[in-house]
Amino acid sequence: MKKFIVFISFLTLLFAFHPVSAEEDLVSTLKARIQALQEQIVKMQEELNKAANELIEIEQSIAFTQNLYSGAQSGEVKNLQQFLSQYPDIYPEGQVTGYFGPLTQNAVKRFQEKYADDILKPSGLTVATGYVGPATRAKLNELAQKAVPAVPAIPAIPAVPTETPAVPAIPAAPATPATPAKPATTTVPTIATTTPPIAATTTPDTAAPANVTNLTATAAESMITLSWVNPLDADFAGIKLMRKDWNQPAGILDGTQIYNGIATSTIERGLVNGISYCYKAFTYDEVPNYSSGAGLCATPTSTAIVTITTSTPATVSTAPPSTSTTPTPTPTATPAPTTATTTATVTVTTTAATTTTTTTTTASAITVTYPNGGETWEYGFNQGIGYTSNGVSRVGFKILKGSQVVYQTSGATTAGLSLSFETNAQNSSSTGSGSDYKVRVFDWDNSSVYDESNSYFSIAPADTTPPVVSNISVSSITADSAVISWTTDESSYGYINYGPGAYTSITPQDNFATSHSFTLSNLTSGALFLYRIYAVDAKGNGPIGYPPEYTFTTLAPVASANTPQFLSKWSMQGEPYGIAIDHSGNVYVTNKGYNFDYAVYKFTSNGTFITKWGPSGTGNGQFGLALYIAVDANSNVYVTDYSRKRIQKFTSDGTFITKWGSSSTADGQFYETDGIAVDSSGNVYVTDTSLNRIQKFTSDGTFITKWNLSSGGNYGGGRGVATDSSGNVYIADRNYNRVQKFTSDGTLITQWGSQGSGDGQFADPYGIAVDISGNIYVTDRSNHRIQKFTSDGAFITKWGSYGTNDGQFYYPDNIAVDVNGNSYVVQGNAYIQKFTPAQTALLDIDRLLASIKLQVASIASALSELLR
Repeated sequence: MKKFIVFISFLTLLFAFHPVSAEEDLVSTLKARIQALQEQIVKMQEELNKAANELIEIEQSIAFTQNLYSGAQSGEVKNLQQFLSQYPDIYPEGQVTGYFGPLTQNAVKRFQEKYADDILKPSGLTVATGYVGPATRAKLNELAQKAVPAVPAIPAIPAVPTETPAVPAIPAAPATPATPAKPATTTVPTIATTTPPIAATTTPDTAAPANVTNLTATAAESMITLSWVNPLDADFAGIKLMRKDWNQPAGILDGTQIYNGIATSTIERGLVNGISYCYKAFTYDEVPNYSSGAGLCATPTSTAIVTITTSTPATVSTAPPSTSTTPTPTPTATPAPTTATTTATVTVTTTAATTTTTTTTTASAITVTYPNGGETWEYGFNQGIGYTSNGVSRVGFKILKGSQVVYQTSGATTAGLSLSFETNAQNSSSTGSGSDYKVRVFDWDNSSVYDESNSYFSIAPADTTPPVVSNISVSSITADSAVISWTTDESSYGYINYGPGAYTSITPQDNFATSHSFTLSNLTSGALFLYRIYAVDAKGNGPIGYPPEYTFTTLAPVASANTPQFLSKWSMQGEPYGIAIDHSGNVYVTNKGYNFDYAVYKFTSNGTFITKWGPSGTGNGQFGLALYIAVDANSNVYVTDYSRKRIQKFTSDGTFITKWGSSSTADGQFYETDGIAVDSSGNVYVTDTSLNRIQKFTSDGTFITKWNLSSGGNYGGGRGVATDSSGNVYIADRNYNRVQKFTSDGTLITQWGSQGSGDGQFADPYGIAVDISGNIYVTDRSNHRIQKFTSDGAFITKWGSYGTNDGQFYYPDNIAVDVNGNSYVVQGNAYIQKFTPAQTALLDIDRLLASIKLQVASIASALSELLR
């Protein structure tokens, strides 16, 4: 009650100091303002209609007529890239090069998965191909040619009544000293009349990305697991991983390609134990330019097979020195066909005499080490042959069935290199299944020198049988998740094809095993889901046709008194990303990229467009890529320009004030400009993700301090940043799925969160915001939801699920909260959604007082600026 009395007293004081105006003057002023608004509405209507007509012309000019595929290079590929770059969930890289590389192929796959019912399903496909064929082209053209809805007319403001209503008298205020008038200035913009110069031809890109780092290989039974760290180069497009036996590949055309993409690990199965497999990873960009490569070798570990080239060591005689100066000749034995002779001459010097001794040793010239009897080769696969050699420069090999030669190499191989035999491609009619095979390795220049397997080995029929899936079950069903389990009769990997009423999603491949379990998350609440299991063994055998269908139903969502409720939404042309709100409730949104319209959009709190500024460019007020945005107590707007590595500051209507930063790792410079926030004192905080740090500046860009985001934990990946009324700083760390809380000088206070989909867990936290009560809001991007916490990390509530309906999310990017507790969420599908806080019917005096306090501070700051 005391707070309420204070609130009423505060309002009384405000009115007490309000200047008195005559009734006629007030009405005249109102009429003049209404007339000005009506004129402004007419101009806005004309601009909207003009923009809509321009958009129709742009969209109608796009048409896809060619089939496009990896490696293609054309103007239509460029159109495809520019079209797909409108959708950040499909083509987040947004590179427009005209070359159909891996990034473009992956974008096409995402496009096909998004519109699977129109592209994949009619063709009986369940997995995207990345190839632009007739069905994909038809969908592209459908979206490109879709008619732009007519721009609705802005309703006119009703006419002002001629009869002047009675206006209540306002108490007189004490005289206020007049503020000195500032000299008026009028700036007439200069309109260019000359034709702009033609851009100079740029130098072709010939620089390759850096190599991968931390390349490692872990060998196991018949398999090798490789992992690496991709470079941070902005033009990095992917890696090609090449493999050879025994020797590292020299380039991208040398050896067998086993991986091509942007992941950081891969597993190669079905390898021969004992063979040394050598790998080299080549990074590339979209041109493509290839790096020099990073490589290593590894050997599957069951039976050790080592190709060794040895020399026989010299033997020193230990007999007493002879008094004769002529050595006694040693008879030389005639070598057997499978042996080699080595002669070593050693001189021994003593105080009495010097004696020269010649020793002759005999070693096996060729020895077959694998297969050597009892092994089994599987028909249809490349098989390694192990051997050692001594004094032999070139070798060949034969495959014998019993005593009959069924295969012989047609050319020589340098001794010491690997030998292999492909059972299904080389003389396959003679190397079918059987148990009476031997390998003979011989000296190419003297076929009488050879060795062969000591005993017989077998060739088994090819495995063409897919795994048998059984014991399929579903458990732990919640409103947004379920656990699917199954077993297979042989070791295999698998994935789940599922969706609400139709097959729309595919899980990643699980582990290679016979017992499988996978948690489906981000499911729609209260929906019937279809699902089916695909299993594939090490030989690539998988199901023929579609596997059987199964179903489950998620639980209905449980309403919570603390959960914000959907209020409204509006769309904007482009890809909204960053969001901020001033103390008047105006909403500022960055456009991450639509036809290179890297602008800041300003709306009212209900989504009515006010203005925008910042086209693409390098000048003041222009952007290379506008990402995060923040607003201070005076409604000045700060924007991170990701591509230009700088911060720009504007007034609330977009007038440029200042800028700072450039590309560097020094203090006050940036490698990546990501999240930005302004505290109540006007200090600016910017996260620099790649450098794992946050920097603090004054409001004009003067560097104050910095700190490392790995404090209290591992190497961080800070994205969003926010501050509370006490000056504490909160970071959304997407790399380690946590929130970190620091003091204003960088001392870690606490942190919370881990990877997962439970309450207080995260999957890619991106944006973060703080309300006037100190509660923390986090966009849990890959869980398609928002979570709310106390300032020390205690879970309060969550809302949202995967989807495009009201109140649902599709990878939400960022969030902002206004002084009334309403939250605004942006995501890349061009929507801004507004949510009202829970229990809005209750009068929250604390919140009202906090809001008034902030507005009074803003007014006081503005008056201070005027009176300087």
